[in-house]
Amino acid sequence: MNIVILAFLPFLLLISSCGYHYGEGSLSSNYSTISVPYIKGDTYGELTAALIKEITRSGSLRYKRSGGDLVFEIAILDFKEEDIGFRYDRQKDGRREKNTIPTETRITAITEVSLFECCSGERVFGPRKIQASVDFDHNYYFGSDHLSRVSLGQVTDIDAARDSVRTPLFNHLAEKIVDTVINSW
Repeated sequence: MNIVILAFLPFLLLISSCGYHYGEGSLSSNYSTISVPYIKGDTYGELTAALIKEITRSGSLRYKRSGGDLVFEIAILDFKEEDIGFRYDRQKDGRREKNTIPTETRITAITEVSLFECCSGERVFGPRKIQASVDFDHNYYFGSDHLSRVSLGQVTDIDAARDSVRTPLFNHLAEKIVDTVINSW
């Protein structure tokens, strides 16, 4: 009998030390609908649309335009860009220069997510920072000369790439938000 208790003791200590507790069921067993109001910092509504699409796709909760059992409160805190791929610059005749130029960038969107029970106003999740990243390739120079690099107001390849990567970035972020909230229960 003492051996069984001693063998089971490390397991009990382990689950109690990491904050494990029995849940109250899944999110979808306690609530059936969810609303997504304006996301702070989502100027064009791209993240809001992606989040609604992901909620619908997940099937865990039914999206309701307003008055859902649960309501999100989300703010986009920051966008970060980091150059992660480089190549050597070339002169017009093709000779390699000493300096390197970026050709691949990682953009990261950082959000703060909370979830509230609509009737009571009680927070049921968060606030938690959730971020997603997407990598994209681009040409540093638009043409073979250096004119586009110094022409102010001109759209360059990196600007176009940055604009086109917003949709996959927000889709990935919406997926992470829904997965995190649904699986946190």
